[in-house]
Amino acid sequence: MRSRFLFAFVLCTVDLAAAPQDHPSATQQTNGNNEPEQQDVRTGFSIVLDRDYSHQPADELLTFAIQHSDVAVPELKRRLIAYSQQSRKTLVGNAAIHADALAYVANALAVDALCDLCARNADLFCPYLERSLDYAEGRLNPFTLAFRAIAKPEAVVQGATIHWADSMIGFPHFRQRLAEAMFERYGKVPGDSEWATDPIASRLKDRASPELRQSIIRLAEDAQRRREHR
Repeated sequence: MRSRFLFAFVLCTVDLAAAPQDHPSATQQTNGNNEPEQQDVRTGFSIVLDRDYSHQPADELLTFAIQHSDVAVPELKRRLIAYSQQSRKTLVGNAAIHADALAYVANALAVDALCDLCARNADLFCPYLERSLDYAEGRLNPFTLAFRAIAKPEAVVQGATIHWADSMIGFPHFRQRLAEAMFERYGKVPGDSEWATDPIASRLKDRASPELRQSIIRLAEDAQRRREHR
């Protein structure tokens, strides 16, 4: 079993008191009505970002990034682009911490930023796109974000997304998550047509496996029954 799979579940137990990821944060809701407070958030985040993390944990940075993702994601992306433009071959020091913080946000805004970074420099940033999908588990369905990523036009982004899906689909829990995401995507239990044309399912290395397809359909039927009994 992959270590990052276990790590993602451990991280899910951390109480970050984060706002739901698909809704505006408190910062977004007050923006325009309380610009000084927004500026305070930016200033505070810059202070946290500029710390030397070689000898201290980055817990506060991770919490800040999730709670203020509207501020954190653009700034993290800006710094990582600047780092990449220095012709760096690997992420080290604070740059690696910043990339991990961006991945840890694991919402639509962060995935869009990571897709852009992945397209700019696949070697540096595509692994963090995959890591973000790991981190999403426990807060939202990672396959929902995977569908968002694979809709991007860049081949390297699509490739990273399918690489992640292939590496996770062997776990029963993640088969369930794909089934749930497909049910939500199509509004019904996916049939042969959906399976053949779905941007994730149709590209899985085991896509021709009857066992895999039947498993996903059965799990989607379970999701439908749960929806009907709410």
